[in-house]
Amino acid sequence: NQPSLGDYQNWANEEGLDALVVKTDPRERNQVERIVAELIRKQTGDNPSSPITSPSIIDSPASPEETPEKVPVSSSSLDLTEESMLAVSKIDNVSGVTLSTDMGDLINSTINDDELNDFIAFLSGMTPVVEDLLDMGSIHRIMLRGPKEDNLTLFVEEERTLGVTSPNKVSVAGLSQQVEDLLQWI
Repeated sequence: NQPSLGDYQNWANEEGLDALVVKTDPRERNQVERIVAELIRKQTGDNPSSPITSPSIIDSPASPEETPEKVPVSSSSLDLTEESMLAVSKIDNVSGVTLSTDMGDLINSTINDDELNDFIAFLSGMTPVVEDLLDMGSIHRIMLRGPKEDNLTLFVEEERTLGVTSPNKVSVAGLSQQVEDLLQWI
């Protein structure tokens, strides 16, 4: 029995966390754009004089199932290297791992899906932009839970991002904790 978005919302509320959880397919660019647009709307108060002018992002209507909810994020500092990438790839239930720069360039990947690798690199490059635009502080983890296929978790550090895919039946929060615990010791 998988936790619902409401379960994650309740847990986040109990922990006093203010973060964003959205049911979405991370391989679909327009769905990710809706998430970014919602973050921007929340931060700017949907101000028309906002520097964000891309109609493809701002005007994209979100369906009710893509409405943002809260989920926990991490604030630990991890050393993201090719060595740590290979160590993470050996964790049970990890189906793939990528390493990208903060500029969105793919360094290495065990994922054989070019579109997914491009998407992960895109998110890596977008994270500093979103942080700067929204003045919301550092983003350390992005968790995307797939409804039918793999989940994706990005561990974001200053210069690199580690992308980890796992089957959708695996607890994203539990696997994320395993990855962070391992990376603390590398």
